[in-house]
Amino acid sequence: MIVIVCGLSGSGKSSLTKNSDFLSLGFVLVRASDLLRSAGLPTTQLRARDALLNQEYLIDKISDLAAERAFIVLDGHLLIETIDGPQLVPDTIVSRLPVSYILFVDTSPKEIMKRRARENGVCVDELSDLGELEHIHARRLARKGRVPFGSIKDGDVVAFDLILKGLLGGSD
Repeated sequence: MIVIVCGLSGSGKSSLTKNSDFLSLGFVLVRASDLLRSAGLPTTQLRARDALLNQEYLIDKISDLAAERAFIVLDGHLLIETIDGPQLVPDTIVSRLPVSYILFVDTSPKEIMKRRARENGVCVDELSDLGELEHIHARRLARKGRVPFGSIKDGDVVAFDLILKGLLGGSD
């Protein structure tokens, strides 16, 4: 079972998982960017073709991890910001992985902009558009893969833990 937690860089995915109780539920956290870095693959200033190669690597690696572990929370993106423009993660991510839930972390573009203060060149309107694109793509992938989709406000750890418990059949 893989729960994909997606959203733009700076949306609060990592903070959400850091503050969650998912470990006590038996989930293991997998950060896509950590897998890529450990393989020596680039995670910033990507060309579109490099982003697609990264996704192929991730699908293979996460498939292997899913065979070893029953419950995975995957902290990643379904829209990759490349120097060639935004690239949607291919539909095969849902068909090739045992995805059980896709969760979009919803954060205001202004908040993301503050968190990305070190970066230049992306305006609030662009972040708004990119966030909307990723949200739509995530919802579409869930529908196509026949898995539940949810959207959660940045920092809503209680709702996140309830979703995970619900997937495990817990009533708490």
